[in-house]
Amino acid sequence: MLVLVWAFLLKKAANPLWVLLTAVLGIIGAVVFLVTSDFNLPMGIADIWTIVNGVILLAGIICLILGFSGKKVGSH
Repeated sequence: MLVLVWAFLLKKAANPLWVLLTAVLGIIGAVVFLVTSDFNLPMGIADIWTIVNGVILLAGIICLILGFSGKKVGSH
């Protein structure tokens, strides 16, 4: 949501497909984290699922960059 406000303030055009894909990847990342976390174990920095969550995060960042890499609104 904050990214959309930021894009509006910069008057950047957003490609809705990439923005939607970014939102879907964010939801998938949260679900994967909650499903794969074992809250009975002591807290640690990383486990086997950290790589999976990192890949989902990286894909989301790439989609976000592609979504807002368009021209400014009003420029030709």
